[in-house]
Amino acid sequence: MGPKATFGAVGVALFAGLFLGKSFLANQSGPPAEANNALEPASAVDPQLSNTGTEIPVFLDEAQLDLGPHLVGASPSGEIHFTVLGDRPLSLLAASPTCGCLSTDFNGRVDLQPGQRHTIRVEYRPRNFPGTAEESIRLVFAGSPEIITVPVRAFFSRTVEADPPSIDADADLTGAITLRSLDGVPFEILSVNGLLPIFSDSDGASSVTHDLIWDLRAYNKDCLDEFGDSMPRWLVFETTHPSVPFVDVRVRNSECTKLDVPLSPTQEWYLGDHRFILGYIAPGASLDFVLPIRYFPRASRLEPISLVATPDSRFTLEVQKITQQFDQRDITLRIQASDALEPGFYRVPLIVRSAETGDSQTCVALLTVPS
Repeated sequence: MGPKATFGAVGVALFAGLFLGKSFLANQSGPPAEANNALEPASAVDPQLSNTGTEIPVFLDEAQLDLGPHLVGASPSGEIHFTVLGDRPLSLLAASPTCGCLSTDFNGRVDLQPGQRHTIRVEYRPRNFPGTAEESIRLVFAGSPEIITVPVRAFFSRTVEADPPSIDADADLTGAITLRSLDGVPFEILSVNGLLPIFSDSDGASSVTHDLIWDLRAYNKDCLDEFGDSMPRWLVFETTHPSVPFVDVRVRNSECTKLDVPLSPTQEWYLGDHRFILGYIAPGASLDFVLPIRYFPRASRLEPISLVATPDSRFTLEVQKITQQFDQRDITLRIQASDALEPGFYRVPLIVRSAETGDSQTCVALLTVPS
């Protein structure tokens, strides 16, 4: 493992004014192609029928966009098609994703004629953990207070699965876990949270299946080990599989591994994710990632976030971009490793604090410096 952290406040201020700027509604890929705005025949539907659940005269080809299954790390994409109904022009003002993990090719106001069919291209950013992604594109039109919401779904899976998918640390602090290749590609397990893996029935040679022992008995009732490190909320398995270099497994049902969730009835925001598996980093190098801030339905406004900091002086943080869309903010951060960083596995704590109330939450970035 790498050397123990020297704790000193290292952070980056996020000025409230940054949050009030123009929303990032496009992926900077430029305006849509000319064919996107060309007049096309209207769909064969009743000219006054809208299937959007609103009074906006628009007919969607599909009420939702299902991008299907994909491997973790992929960037699935698809298209939303709609046709303008009735006999009046219509202007599309925004096509806003509900998450910074989703982008569109919308690049500004689009004026549409009656019967015109329009296309919006949508793409998920690469996702580093398995599961179903369910976000939406919100279509805003001139002259209407209503918003058309188009769900966009995708399912992400790994070619290496963990069984069980999470660890139950309620009764015992040790147990068995199996990692299995679903594509038949043999692999090795190099480390678990930076430590040598414990194999239960093999010598760890390259194989499509590995049976391992996980052991958290080194942590005392105060959730600390002899070095003062806290019990991990995730076990991160480093592998040699070509498409799955890291597999993370949640440690659940322990007082030591509870996530930091807002308990105050007055806090209006919360973290959209609690861990960021950033993979390999070299000394002196940097990596970008998105820190999602979400707001409760009870929130009266989008309270600005004033600070994202880390007490680990071996890393620094710098804001690259802030995306504000409806009830969310996504902060693109750059984490920079020091030049003297030694090989090992690093759990870098991140502290997120609001500007006005002082409410805060913590999360973690997980990185490995190869030897």
